[in-house]
Parts: sequence; C-alpha cells; structure tokens
Amino acid sequence: MATEHDQGHPPPGAELPSAPPPAQPAAAAPRPGGGGALDLIYGVLFQPRTVFPRLAGRPPLGFALAVVLVTAAVQGFTTGQELAAQLDLPIGVADLRSGLAVLLGGVGLFSWLLSAGLGAVFAELLGGQGSARTLLALLGLASLPALFGPVFATLGRLTGSGLFDFLSLPVLVWLVILNVLAVRTAYRLSAGRAMAVLFGSGLALTVSAFLAVGLTLAVLVAAGLSLGSLAQ
Repeated sequence: MATEHDQGHPPPGAELPSAPPPAQPAAAAPRPGGGGALDLIYGVLFQPRTVFPRLAGRPPLGFALAVVLVTAAVQGFTTGQELAAQLDLPIGVADLRSGLAVLLGGVGLFSWLLSAGLGAVFAELLGGQGSARTLLALLGLASLPALFGPVFATLGRLTGSGLFDFLSLPVLVWLVILNVLAVRTAYRLSAGRAMAVLFGSGLALTVSAFLAVGLTLAVLVAAGLSLGSLAQ
C-alpha cells in the first residue's frame, strides 16, 4: 500500500518550501535630462555636472539646434533694436531687427557646426576619446546662458543703469564653465585639456573668419576693378 510520501506528499512535520517572492516590475529607464524641455534647460543651467553625462548617451541634437538658432536670433533682434535706436538708418526698425535675426541665426548655426568640428579635432589630438555628435549637442546646450545677454542689454537701455552691463561678465564666465564641462564630458578630458581645446578651436575659428572676410573683400575689389576696366 502506497504511503503519503510515496504519493508525493511531504511527511508529517516536514517544512513546506517557501513560495518564491513576487516578481518586481522593471524600473523605467531614466530619460536623459530627467524630464521635459524646462527640466532639461534647468539641468543644463544649474546642474550641468549631473545632466551632461546623462545626455552623452543620447545627445539631443534637435533641442541643441533649437537653442542655437533661438539664441542667435534673439541676439540679432536686440542688436537691430539698439542700432535702430542709435543710428538714423533708411531701413525700418522691424525690417532691421528681422534681417539681423535671420543673419545672426545663420552665422550662429555655422559657428556652432564649425566650433564642434574643430573642437573634436583638437580633443582627439590631446588624447580625448568621445563623439563629435555628443560634443555638438553639448556645445549647443552650453550656449543657453547667452540668452541672458540680450535681456540684460535691453534692461540696461530701458533703465539707463550700468548694473546690467556689469552682469554680462558673470554670463560670460557661465558660458565658459558650461563649454569646458561640455568638452570634458564629450571627450573625457581634464579641465586643463578641455580649456586648451576651447582655446585652440576658438583661435582657429577666429583665423578662419578673418580669412573668409579678407577673401571676400579681395574678390569684391577684384570684381570692382574688372568692372571699372570694362567700363573704360
């Protein structure tokens, strides 16, 4: 006759096996920057040491592009306003502001792309290991404090106070710090080498700009001389 033990039942007094713990739901992966656009802006401005490494894995190029274009356009808009207030120009104020906003938007876009490209070259020459795509995105986001410049300039013009002109210095320091952190994060460099990358790329960008202006002037002068000789 089969006993309970033979039938698969535990003998009397035996401990029953404990049930396995319920499976825990998988935690959602944190999003780079920790939230929406406002959270990302706040993080870049006030918590870059935490936010930049999170963004390095999935650099938000679209948002960085929007930051660069908006920043350059706002600077062009306020510059047009100041020129219209100081000079007696034959062009309307609205046309001047719009034209400079579009012009500086294009210049800002070109400078951003060229700065990131030159920065990637210098970073690799100094032993950095990273991604030019990440550097491009982080440098674009690092330009966020530049939005305060036009705001302070407008407030200074409206109030006549020199305090707002003084506030442009902290904004400049803020920009430098964020750019250094962007290079350090993108290419895993020390602070000193990151500053060297920024200096080298900035110098190369300045020289390129002077060469472009000089070449343009030379072409215009040559074209003018050619047209003058043809007219004679």
